[in-house]
Amino acid sequence: MNNAKTIKSNFETTFTNCVFFFESSAEENKAKALKDGETILAFSLSETKKKIDFYLSLPEGIICEHYKEGVKTSAIVSLKNDHLTYHGNSINKKHKQQKGEIHIKKGKNRVLKDKANLLEAPTATSSDISFYPLPLCRVELSDSLITLDDKNITNYFSLDFKDGFFNTLDIFLSQKGFMKNILTKPYIFPEALLAYFSFVSLEGFFDNNTVIRRRGTYPQILVLQSKNFEVIVFCMREFNNQNYEKNKLKYAYSYDYIKEHFQRDVIEAEHSFFFGKYRNKNLKGH
Repeated sequence: MNNAKTIKSNFETTFTNCVFFFESSAEENKAKALKDGETILAFSLSETKKKIDFYLSLPEGIICEHYKEGVKTSAIVSLKNDHLTYHGNSINKKHKQQKGEIHIKKGKNRVLKDKANLLEAPTATSSDISFYPLPLCRVELSDSLITLDDKNITNYFSLDFKDGFFNTLDIFLSQKGFMKNILTKPYIFPEALLAYFSFVSLEGFFDNNTVIRRRGTYPQILVLQSKNFEVIVFCMREFNNQNYEKNKLKYAYSYDYIKEHFQRDVIEAEHSFFFGKYRNKNLKGH
């Protein structure tokens, strides 16, 4: 359940009937996630001519883990008013690269501040955000959650469904129009890219950069839009992650995470693709 909008398309895709848009042409837009009618997460997307800011407000007790190359480099537990932030450059018609820093912010302090040249480098980059969305984070929710103070936010979506709730959220940043193009003009994308975005879970991002198939309850996908950007939230309950013992947020250093998948062995089969689980190490990064 949500108060977002759907769009019509002449094409049938994997995402038909499960994508909902919080449309906006303003420089700021917000939404909140509900469970049992209570706010548990809050999203904010804002931009200026020079920069973009994304905030994910967290309840207390979320274990926030940072990764690089699939290996955990740090972990902290969130307190009241802590949040994940992504601060990046804006984009223009000539340059589609999206680059910024991603942090957990505790009060006025940024976790891993000034670590950009060290192992735990909190940078996140996509060389072409119009084609390759930037992974921001993954949220894994247990049955035990502390709620946020009520947020005065109009846009909302509920994680509850008939037999449970969506306990996994994969969150991406893209140029505005990416999800609409997938729904209405899927032919402009390589089929392997569509297959990846449809069926590969972000879980592998945090497990030695492997490819893990997204299997589970058909997702609810929310798209929070601003003037030039959109945040894409996949809400799922994966078959191999039916229950989590702890509440976690996972975020990572990344450079062309999605584009990099096509450096793996990709085998075409009738109506499908097989991606190599691990990267082909004799190929250079972009």
